[in-house]
Amino acid sequence: QGYTTGCFKFIRLTVVDKAGTPIMDELVKPSHNVLDLNSRFNGIISLEGAKYTLDQARRRLVQLIDKDTIIIGQSLENDFKVMRLIHTRVVNTAMVWGLDVCMQIQIIGIYKP
Repeated sequence: QGYTTGCFKFIRLTVVDKAGTPIMDELVKPSHNVLDLNSRFNGIISLEGAKYTLDQARRRLVQLIDKDTIIIGQSLENDFKVMRLIHTRVVNTAMVWGLDVCMQIQIIGIYKP
């Protein structure tokens, strides 16, 4: 997310498969003028090449997932709110902070060492 004249806005959507291979990694054009990309936290230094609005990115995401997809991410409640997305198979890593990634995945049962 980055700071705009319309508050904090969603500016990137990244989706990887269970092997960690990116299947979507898109910059999102905010609906307001950008004041600060928040680069020190998200690594984004430019929105050059951004081709999707938030609504277009959301529609593309919905094409990639179904009701059985497990979504794993940090503080997803904010992202879901912005995208107007409701999904029931979610692991919010903010809730399991301090555990390594393999332990987090073991908790939801998709990885067994």
